[in-house]
Parts: sequence; C-alpha cells; structure tokens
Amino acid sequence: NSEIAQDEKITEGYKPLHRKGMLLTLLGREVCLGMDGLPSAINTFFCDGNQSIGREGRPVLASPIRFDILERQGVSALQWAGPEFLSETPSRIVWRSVGQSAAFRVEITGFLEFDGFMEYRMTVTALQAGEVLDIRWEIPYSDIMSQYMMGMNFRGGTRPLSYDWNWNVNQRGQDTLWLGGVEGGISCRLFGPESHAKQINVYYPFGPLRQPEGWGNFGQGGAKVRTE
Repeated sequence: NSEIAQDEKITEGYKPLHRKGMLLTLLGREVCLGMDGLPSAINTFFCDGNQSIGREGRPVLASPIRFDILERQGVSALQWAGPEFLSETPSRIVWRSVGQSAAFRVEITGFLEFDGFMEYRMTVTALQAGEVLDIRWEIPYSDIMSQYMMGMNFRGGTRPLSYDWNWNVNQRGQDTLWLGGVEGGISCRLFGPESHAKQINVYYPFGPLRQPEGWGNFGQGGAKVRTE
C-alpha cells in the first residue's frame, strides 16, 4: 500500500528531464529522437568508471534504432509523422509517432523517465492483404558500448561475435538482453499484453513467463546478436 514514487518528484541525486526540439537530456545522458520516435542517437557523458560526468559525450548507438517490416519486395517504406509530444513533466516525457505505407500503419508510443528508463509500445495494423517475412527491432550498438553482454541464456561476459536466442518460457525466465560497456549500454526487455513480473529462479515453476505473442510469433520469434 506504499505511495512512494507515485508522484512526479525527482529522486535526490537526479536531475529533471529537459527537452529542446527532438533532444532529450537527463543526468549524464542525452537521447535524440528521429521522426519515427525511436532514438536516432544516445550519448553518455559518464566517465571515470561512472564516478563523474564529463563534457564530451560518447555514442551508445552506431546508427539509429529501427523498427522494420520486411515484405517480399524489401523493407516497407513507412512515411512518418511525428513525434508528437503528448506530455512533459520533470520526471517523464511522452511522445507518439505514426508511420504509414500502402500496406501498413504503425503507431509507436514512447516515454523517457528521469532515471533513464524508456518504454516503447508498437502497434502494427495491416491495411491490405500481403506477405510479411519478418518484423524486426534493431539496435545498432557502437563498438565501445557493446563490449559486454548478459541475458537471454548468456551468463555474462565479453560479447560473442554471434549469438542466437529463442523463446522457451516453460524452462527459462528470459525476456531481457543487456549489451554495454563500463560507462554506457542498453538493457532491452521484450514484453507484451501477456507479460507479467518474473518470479525468482526458485519459484519460477510456479509462475513462468507468458510468451508475448507479438515477439514470440508462435515459436518463430527470438533475438540475434551480430558483429558487423
């Protein structure tokens, strides 16, 4: 019954969010949004083993994050309108972008909180019958911010050159992958309407994850890590 963290108060030690156009700034980091509402750039200013904040930012991304729909003729050419900023407080900024092609309408709603937590919800609507080969969420990490990896059945350590993972909620409580360096990185969790909080390992058999079908795709979904 606690009411802690139910207001807009900034936790001591953090700074309020600030927006200037498409650039969102927070303690030690900045996020630049593209027209699709996804990060086109993320920079970290943490240095000295996260003990200080420098003046020069370093890129977490090598190129913009993408949400692609792959058709037989190639990636669907979505035309984006946005982002539209829906609400702004010192602790949270919310936005929405809409993209459309002849075959699809995609709505992406995202928010950023003062501690660096981000959430995205994607809704894909087919406007006509057609064949979809794949729907992909791609995060191109920079080399320095992808030296290490943990999650999705990888115990943790130096990132391998190549790695593949598939859903297996009956045996493994896995839906999250972190890649990063000492002073920056991204932890990505895949969830959907079916998702719920995970039990700790000893209790997992009593409350296993429910596979989000938007990502699981009836056993065909998964994640791939590749070095280019």
